[in-house]
Amino acid sequence: MTRYVFWWMGWFGFCCLWGGHAAHAEPDFVRFYERGKLRLGQRMYFDAIKDLRIAAGTEKGSQHFAVHYHLARAYYWLPDIQRAMQTVEKATKLAKNNRQREALNDLKRKIKDYYGAFRLAAEVDPEEVGKLKIVFKPKSPFSNAHKRRYFEIFTKRLQRQGGLVLNNKAIFLPKGDYEITIQQNQCLKYGFSSNKQIVRDLTIEDDTAKLALIEKPSCQCTGGQKLFKEKNRVYCACKAGSAWNAQLARCEIARAANPLPWIFLGAGILVAGGVVAGVVIAVNSRDLENAQAVSTGGGKIKLW
Repeated sequence: MTRYVFWWMGWFGFCCLWGGHAAHAEPDFVRFYERGKLRLGQRMYFDAIKDLRIAAGTEKGSQHFAVHYHLARAYYWLPDIQRAMQTVEKATKLAKNNRQREALNDLKRKIKDYYGAFRLAAEVDPEEVGKLKIVFKPKSPFSNAHKRRYFEIFTKRLQRQGGLVLNNKAIFLPKGDYEITIQQNQCLKYGFSSNKQIVRDLTIEDDTAKLALIEKPSCQCTGGQKLFKEKNRVYCACKAGSAWNAQLARCEIARAANPLPWIFLGAGILVAGGVVAGVVIAVNSRDLENAQAVSTGGGKIKLW
Protein backbone atom coordinates (compact mmCIF):
# COMPACT_ATOMS: atom_id res chain seq x y z
CA MET A 1 0.00 0.00 0.00
CA THR A 2 2.78 2.38 0.91
CA ARG A 3 4.55 1.68 -2.37
CA TYR A 4 1.30 2.37 -4.26
CA VAL A 5 0.86 5.76 -2.54
CA PHE A 6 4.46 6.76 -3.31
CA TRP A 7 3.99 5.74 -6.96
CA TRP A 8 0.93 8.00 -7.31
CA MET A 9 2.72 10.88 -5.57
CA GLY A 10 5.64 10.55 -7.97
CA TRP A 11 3.37 10.45 -11.01
CA PHE A 12 1.41 13.48 -9.79
CA GLY A 13 4.65 15.43 -9.27
CA PHE A 14 5.87 14.54 -12.74
CA CYS A 15 2.61 15.74 -14.31
CA CYS A 16 2.81 19.03 -12.41
CA LEU A 17 6.38 19.63 -13.54
CA TRP A 18 5.59 18.71 -17.15
CA GLY A 19 2.49 20.88 -17.16
CA GLY A 20 4.43 23.83 -15.72
CA HIS A 21 7.16 23.40 -18.32
CA ALA A 22 4.60 23.25 -21.14
CA ALA A 23 2.86 26.38 -19.90
CA HIS A 24 6.19 28.18 -19.75
CA ALA A 25 7.18 27.04 -23.25
CA GLU A 26 3.87 27.96 -24.89
CA PRO A 27 2.25 31.34 -24.02
CA ASP A 28 -1.51 31.51 -23.66
CA PHE A 29 -2.72 32.29 -27.20
CA VAL A 30 -6.21 33.43 -26.20
CA ARG A 31 -4.93 35.78 -23.50
CA PHE A 32 -2.41 37.60 -25.70
CA TYR A 33 -4.70 37.62 -28.75
CA GLU A 34 -7.67 39.13 -26.91
CA ARG A 35 -5.50 41.66 -25.07
CA GLY A 36 -3.79 42.62 -28.34
CA LYS A 37 -7.16 43.26 -30.01
CA LEU A 38 -8.30 45.31 -27.00
CA ARG A 39 -5.19 47.49 -27.10
CA LEU A 40 -5.56 47.92 -30.85
CA GLY A 41 -9.09 49.27 -30.28
CA GLN A 42 -7.67 51.63 -27.63
CA ARG A 43 -5.09 52.89 -30.16
CA MET A 44 -2.23 51.56 -28.03
CA TYR A 45 -0.52 50.34 -31.17
CA PHE A 46 2.93 49.59 -29.77
CA ASP A 47 1.48 47.49 -26.91
CA ALA A 48 -0.97 45.79 -29.28
CA ILE A 49 1.92 44.76 -31.53
CA LYS A 50 3.81 43.22 -28.60
CA ASP A 51 0.82 41.09 -27.54
CA LEU A 52 -0.21 40.06 -31.05
CA ARG A 53 3.34 39.07 -31.96
CA ILE A 54 3.46 36.76 -28.95
CA ALA A 55 0.09 35.29 -29.93
CA ALA A 56 1.25 34.81 -33.56
CA GLY A 57 4.35 33.00 -32.30
CA THR A 58 2.36 30.23 -30.64
CA GLU A 59 1.54 26.97 -32.40
CA LYS A 60 -2.12 27.95 -32.76
CA GLY A 61 -1.34 31.56 -33.67
CA SER A 62 1.05 30.64 -36.49
CA GLN A 63 -1.94 29.29 -38.47
CA HIS A 64 -4.52 31.80 -37.22
CA PHE A 65 -5.72 34.32 -39.83
CA ALA A 66 -7.23 36.88 -37.46
CA VAL A 67 -4.11 37.35 -35.32
CA HIS A 68 -2.02 38.14 -38.41
CA TYR A 69 -4.73 40.41 -39.82
CA HIS A 70 -4.97 42.46 -36.60
CA LEU A 71 -1.17 42.53 -36.30
CA ALA A 72 -0.98 43.98 -39.83
CA ARG A 73 -3.55 46.61 -38.83
CA ALA A 74 -1.52 47.53 -35.75
CA TYR A 75 1.62 47.93 -37.86
CA TYR A 76 -0.30 50.11 -40.32
CA TRP A 77 -1.57 52.46 -37.64
CA LEU A 78 1.78 52.64 -35.76
CA PRO A 79 2.78 53.23 -38.66
CA ASP A 80 5.29 50.66 -39.95
CA ILE A 81 4.31 49.97 -43.56
CA GLN A 82 7.28 47.69 -44.22
CA ARG A 83 6.20 45.23 -41.53
CA ALA A 84 2.50 45.77 -42.21
CA MET A 85 2.93 44.51 -45.78
CA GLN A 86 5.09 41.58 -44.65
CA THR A 87 2.31 40.56 -42.22
CA VAL A 88 -0.37 41.03 -44.90
CA GLU A 89 1.48 38.50 -47.05
CA LYS A 90 1.39 35.95 -44.21
CA ALA A 91 -2.31 36.63 -43.57
CA THR A 92 -3.10 36.20 -47.28
CA LYS A 93 -1.84 32.60 -47.16
CA LEU A 94 -4.07 31.89 -44.13
CA ALA A 95 -7.31 33.42 -45.47
CA LYS A 96 -9.98 30.73 -45.86
CA ASN A 97 -13.10 32.60 -47.04
CA ASN A 98 -14.24 35.67 -48.99
CA ARG A 99 -14.93 37.67 -45.85
CA GLN A 100 -11.33 37.33 -44.70
CA ARG A 101 -10.01 38.13 -48.18
CA GLU A 102 -12.19 41.23 -48.42
CA ALA A 103 -10.93 42.46 -45.02
CA LEU A 104 -7.36 42.08 -46.27
CA ASN A 105 -8.18 43.86 -49.54
CA ASP A 106 -9.59 46.82 -47.60
CA LEU A 107 -6.34 47.08 -45.62
CA LYS A 108 -4.26 46.81 -48.80
CA ARG A 109 -6.29 49.62 -50.41
CA LYS A 110 -5.62 51.86 -47.39
CA ILE A 111 -1.91 51.20 -47.69
CA LYS A 112 -1.82 51.71 -51.47
CA ASP A 113 -3.63 55.05 -51.18
CA TYR A 114 -0.53 56.55 -49.55
CA TYR A 115 2.37 54.18 -50.19
CA GLY A 116 4.20 52.49 -53.05
CA ALA A 117 7.08 50.05 -53.46
CA PHE A 118 10.68 50.50 -54.58
CA ARG A 119 12.98 47.64 -55.56
CA LEU A 120 16.77 47.91 -55.95
CA ALA A 121 18.56 45.30 -58.07
CA ALA A 122 22.31 44.93 -57.39
CA GLU A 123 24.47 44.53 -60.49
CA VAL A 124 27.50 44.35 -58.21
CA ASP A 125 28.66 41.92 -55.52
CA PRO A 126 26.41 42.59 -52.48
CA GLU A 127 29.06 41.24 -50.10
CA GLU A 128 31.61 43.72 -51.43
CA VAL A 129 29.17 46.61 -51.00
CA GLY A 130 27.99 45.58 -47.55
CA LYS A 131 25.23 47.80 -46.19
CA LEU A 132 24.42 50.53 -48.69
CA LYS A 133 24.31 53.97 -47.06
CA ILE A 134 21.34 55.22 -49.05
CA VAL A 135 19.60 58.57 -48.52
CA PHE A 136 15.99 59.32 -49.53
CA LYS A 137 15.15 63.04 -49.55
CA PRO A 138 11.55 64.07 -50.39
CA LYS A 139 11.43 66.91 -52.91
CA SER A 140 8.50 68.46 -51.04
CA PRO A 141 7.31 68.04 -47.42
CA PHE A 142 4.59 65.48 -46.71
CA SER A 143 1.27 67.15 -45.93
CA ASN A 144 -0.25 63.88 -44.69
CA ALA A 145 0.59 63.13 -41.03
CA HIS A 146 0.52 59.35 -41.52
CA LYS A 147 3.04 59.53 -44.39
CA ARG A 148 5.21 61.99 -42.47
CA ARG A 149 5.28 59.81 -39.35
CA TYR A 150 6.13 56.64 -41.28
CA PHE A 151 8.96 58.32 -43.22
CA GLU A 152 10.50 59.45 -39.91
CA ILE A 153 10.35 55.88 -38.54
CA PHE A 154 11.73 54.46 -41.80
CA THR A 155 14.64 56.92 -41.91
CA LYS A 156 15.61 56.37 -38.26
CA ARG A 157 15.54 52.59 -38.71
CA LEU A 158 17.73 52.84 -41.82
CA GLN A 159 20.28 54.91 -39.89
CA ARG A 160 20.17 52.58 -36.87
CA GLN A 161 20.78 49.54 -39.09
CA GLY A 162 23.76 51.27 -40.73
CA GLY A 163 22.33 51.13 -44.25
CA LEU A 164 20.28 48.99 -46.60
CA VAL A 165 20.96 45.27 -47.05
CA LEU A 166 20.96 44.38 -50.77
CA ASN A 167 18.43 41.54 -50.83
CA ASN A 168 16.16 42.70 -53.69
CA LYS A 169 13.16 42.96 -51.34
CA ALA A 170 10.50 45.63 -51.84
CA ILE A 171 10.95 48.84 -49.86
CA PHE A 172 7.77 50.77 -49.08
CA LEU A 173 7.83 54.57 -49.16
CA PRO A 174 5.20 57.34 -49.13
CA LYS A 175 4.11 58.23 -52.66
CA GLY A 176 5.94 61.25 -54.04
CA ASP A 177 9.16 62.45 -55.66
CA TYR A 178 12.57 61.92 -54.04
CA GLU A 179 16.22 62.72 -54.48
CA ILE A 180 18.04 59.43 -53.95
CA THR A 181 21.78 59.44 -53.23
CA ILE A 182 24.54 57.36 -51.67
CA GLN A 183 26.71 58.71 -48.86
CA GLN A 184 30.46 59.13 -49.26
CA ASN A 185 32.66 57.22 -49.60
CA GLN A 186 30.40 54.62 -51.24
CA CYS A 187 29.14 57.09 -53.85
CA LEU A 188 32.71 57.44 -55.17
CA LYS A 189 32.36 53.87 -56.46
CA TYR A 190 28.63 53.14 -56.85
CA GLY A 191 25.59 54.80 -58.35
CA PHE A 192 21.91 54.20 -59.14
CA SER A 193 21.16 53.43 -62.74
CA SER A 194 18.15 53.40 -65.06
CA ASN A 195 18.83 52.30 -68.64
CA LYS A 196 22.58 52.42 -67.83
CA GLN A 197 22.37 56.12 -66.94
CA ILE A 198 23.20 57.43 -63.46
CA VAL A 199 20.04 58.83 -61.87
CA ARG A 200 19.39 60.80 -58.70
CA ASP A 201 15.61 61.04 -58.89
CA LEU A 202 12.99 58.52 -57.78
CA THR A 203 9.19 58.66 -58.08
CA ILE A 204 7.03 56.39 -55.92
CA GLU A 205 3.64 55.67 -57.52
CA ASP A 206 1.21 52.75 -57.82
CA ASP A 207 3.63 50.62 -59.85
CA THR A 208 6.81 49.34 -58.22
CA ALA A 209 9.75 51.67 -58.97
CA LYS A 210 12.94 49.89 -60.02
CA LEU A 211 16.58 50.98 -60.09
CA ALA A 212 19.88 49.13 -60.41
CA LEU A 213 23.02 49.61 -58.33
CA ILE A 214 26.05 49.64 -60.59
CA GLU A 215 29.79 50.14 -60.15
CA LYS A 216 29.97 53.69 -61.45
CA PRO A 217 30.70 56.82 -59.38
CA SER A 218 27.69 58.99 -58.59
CA CYS A 219 29.64 61.74 -56.82
CA GLN A 220 33.08 63.35 -56.94
CA CYS A 221 35.58 64.91 -54.60
CA THR A 222 34.93 68.56 -53.77
CA GLY A 223 36.71 71.50 -52.18
CA GLY A 224 40.05 70.76 -53.83
CA GLN A 225 40.25 67.14 -52.57
CA LYS A 226 41.72 64.38 -54.72
CA LEU A 227 40.51 60.82 -55.22
CA PHE A 228 42.69 58.14 -53.65
CA LYS A 229 42.38 54.36 -54.09
CA GLU A 230 43.66 51.60 -51.80
CA LYS A 231 42.67 48.12 -53.00
CA ASN A 232 38.83 48.15 -52.93
CA ARG A 233 38.69 51.37 -50.90
CA VAL A 234 38.25 54.80 -52.46
CA TYR A 235 38.19 58.10 -50.60
CA CYS A 236 38.72 61.86 -50.95
CA ALA A 237 41.59 63.69 -49.25
CA CYS A 238 43.57 66.89 -49.55
CA LYS A 239 46.97 66.83 -51.24
CA ALA A 240 50.15 66.74 -49.18
CA GLY A 241 50.91 70.17 -47.78
CA SER A 242 47.26 71.11 -47.45
CA ALA A 243 44.50 70.27 -44.99
CA TRP A 244 40.71 70.12 -44.86
CA ASN A 245 38.91 73.12 -43.35
CA ALA A 246 35.64 71.61 -42.05
CA GLN A 247 33.99 75.01 -41.51
CA LEU A 248 34.58 76.14 -45.09
CA ALA A 249 34.41 72.62 -46.59
CA ARG A 250 37.58 72.97 -48.68
CA CYS A 251 41.28 72.22 -48.70
CA GLU A 252 43.63 74.99 -47.61
CA ILE A 253 47.37 75.41 -47.68
CA ALA A 254 49.06 74.73 -44.33
CA ARG A 255 50.02 77.71 -42.22
CA ALA A 256 52.92 78.48 -39.92
CA ALA A 257 52.29 77.78 -36.23
CA ASN A 258 53.75 81.15 -35.08
CA PRO A 259 53.01 83.70 -37.81
CA LEU A 260 55.17 86.84 -37.99
CA PRO A 261 54.40 90.20 -39.64
CA TRP A 262 54.07 89.46 -43.36
CA ILE A 263 55.13 91.37 -46.46
CA PHE A 264 53.00 90.55 -49.52
CA LEU A 265 55.03 89.71 -52.62
CA GLY A 266 52.18 88.60 -54.83
CA ALA A 267 51.06 85.18 -56.17
CA GLY A 268 50.08 84.12 -52.64
CA ILE A 269 53.64 84.25 -51.25
CA LEU A 270 54.50 86.21 -48.13
CA VAL A 271 57.92 86.97 -46.70
CA ALA A 272 58.75 87.30 -43.01
CA GLY A 273 62.22 88.58 -42.24
CA GLY A 274 63.49 87.52 -45.67
CA VAL A 275 62.30 83.88 -45.21
CA VAL A 276 59.62 82.40 -47.46
CA ALA A 277 56.74 80.99 -45.34
CA GLY A 278 53.56 79.00 -45.82
CA VAL A 279 50.32 81.00 -45.77
CA VAL A 280 46.64 80.14 -45.54
CA ILE A 281 45.19 80.39 -49.04
CA ALA A 282 41.62 79.38 -49.87
CA VAL A 283 41.90 77.39 -53.07
CA ASN A 284 39.74 75.53 -55.51
CA SER A 285 40.80 72.44 -57.45
CA ARG A 286 42.68 74.44 -60.07
CA ASP A 287 44.48 76.61 -57.50
CA LEU A 288 45.51 73.58 -55.48
CA GLU A 289 47.13 71.97 -58.50
CA ASN A 290 49.54 74.91 -58.84
CA ALA A 291 49.98 75.84 -55.18
CA GLN A 292 52.74 74.47 -52.96
CA ALA A 293 53.04 74.79 -49.21
CA VAL A 294 56.51 75.84 -48.05
CA SER A 295 57.76 75.73 -44.49
CA THR A 296 59.62 78.51 -42.76
CA GLY A 297 63.21 77.59 -42.13
CA GLY A 298 62.85 74.91 -39.49
CA GLY A 299 59.38 76.19 -38.50
CA LYS A 300 56.45 73.83 -37.89
CA ILE A 301 53.48 73.63 -40.24
CA LYS A 302 50.08 73.57 -38.52
CA LEU A 303 47.36 71.47 -40.12
CA TRP A 304 43.69 71.32 -39.30
